[in-house]
Amino acid sequence: MDKNPENWTKEDKERISEKFISKGMGSMHFIGGICHKCIHVNEDGVTCKAFPDEIPIAILKGDFDHHEPHPDDNGIQFEKNPNFMGD
Repeated sequence: MDKNPENWTKEDKERISEKFISKGMGSMHFIGGICHKCIHVNEDGVTCKAFPDEIPIAILKGDFDHHEPHPDDNGIQFEKNPNFMGD
């Protein structure tokens, strides 16, 4: 599997999800990203209500601040999960 998330296939994402989610490690997240803190993120950590097919890599990596609207986010932006413990 390619180390660059931009090159991951659907199968790569499923393998990662199975490895991390099924082992009780919670959703994966990228350093700099905020998706893991959002109320809208799905358990797989790479999809959410705003991006049901795939969260853009720029958002996952924190290169795009999703407190602001994204052209493809279906009108849904970051909203901190009140149950998230942390910054």
